[in-house]
Amino acid sequence: MERLKTLFKKLTKKEYLPFWFFAGVQLIYHWMMREGPGTDAMWFFRNQLDAYSLKDYLTIRYHGWSSRLVIEAALVYVSRHMRLYKLLDWGMWMLLACSLSAVFGKTKDKARTNWVLVGLLLIYPLAELGGAGWIATTTNYIWPLALGVFVLTGTARVLRGERVAWWMHILYLPAMIYAANAEQMCAVLLGIEGLCFLWILFVKKQGKQVLVLVPYLLIGLAEFLFIMKCPGNAARKNEEIANYLQNYEMYNLVDKADLGFVDTMKHLISSGNLLFFAFTLVLAVLVFLRMKGFMERFVSLIPVCITAVLTFFGDSFSEHYAKLASVLEKNEIINGYNYVWGYSYLPFVLYLLVLLCILVSLAWVAGSWEEFLFCFFLLAIGLASRVVMGFSPTIFVSESRTFLYLYMTIAVTAAALIEWHDTEWKEHPKAAQAIGLAGACMLVISLFGGFMAASAI
Repeated sequence: MERLKTLFKKLTKKEYLPFWFFAGVQLIYHWMMREGPGTDAMWFFRNQLDAYSLKDYLTIRYHGWSSRLVIEAALVYVSRHMRLYKLLDWGMWMLLACSLSAVFGKTKDKARTNWVLVGLLLIYPLAELGGAGWIATTTNYIWPLALGVFVLTGTARVLRGERVAWWMHILYLPAMIYAANAEQMCAVLLGIEGLCFLWILFVKKQGKQVLVLVPYLLIGLAEFLFIMKCPGNAARKNEEIANYLQNYEMYNLVDKADLGFVDTMKHLISSGNLLFFAFTLVLAVLVFLRMKGFMERFVSLIPVCITAVLTFFGDSFSEHYAKLASVLEKNEIINGYNYVWGYSYLPFVLYLLVLLCILVSLAWVAGSWEEFLFCFFLLAIGLASRVVMGFSPTIFVSESRTFLYLYMTIAVTAAALIEWHDTEWKEHPKAAQAIGLAGACMLVISLFGGFMAASAI
């Protein structure tokens, strides 16, 4: 009885309340979720084990469509058991929230850190995960993300010089295998694990500690080679070029990179996803608190203003600036047909300006080179995970779910900036209160949107 009381007191501590709130919201979401008959899980995946054995099905997929064999092995099973799927998916969302908190480790105000992380997760629009149905999308995106961040909790402990229990490594290995089976998450994990490996080896000069990361790097590299060599991925690429982007073979490397960058930046500043706006707002407020010059403050406001105009006043902007809006809406990459027209360069220049303003603002805000490099590489890895979609003919077919990893890196960067600048928030309580109120408003809007998305069939 005493142990139960002690456990109850521990779980009801102030720092755990955000997780209880998150668990309740996710419980409501999953209770409301339905799978329509036209979703990928209902019309395709749930029926495969009726026609094939699991081995035969995965063999067919490997040669004809996809390298995600680990993910699809889980997908074809949970598609047949909706209640089991809801329980597992709820658990994955909780694992994601708790793992993000564990990555940050001990902080000055753990309750605040957890509220920020939970709030940012809930601001991410749930509707972006429902395009192909909940089951197919979450098993391919949320589950790899949650398990990948879980693996990174061990990497974060190694970076902090903390001991990682041997049994945790046993859990990390299968988590890494599942997470790295998704192409984007494989690239993200390889990038983060590789950078951490180099940091520990050459900056911290701890050769023994770095050996802990070797198994995860090897799994990531093996999965990467498996993805690249899979004949099904090549077959799928050819089929989707014919179906969705017939001119794709005419694009060179620069065209593909340009396509990925332009499409990614357009979505960030005009899709209505409040995470990017929240990040630019936090960054601008910190610049205002740290820098007193007009130019610095003006530069920090450029991403905020552009995003606010296109996110909240997009219809009004289109009405009053029709020609400019049509250029941004068309969003063409620069090619052999339009390179002579000046307006063709406008989207690229605008998006590059936003990106440069963010990087310069980060440099002004960062208290050290370590802080700046952390934010820079994290955002660069997230951005690359979406820009690389320009090298796939499914860039438009995959819809907004391919932005998930980019938005998570944005959320983590925003949370890190809030945590690192605790002194500024204490010295300027009105600014902290304003950010808190803005975040609460965005959270309320996002929760209503989430309830609407979860209840839609």
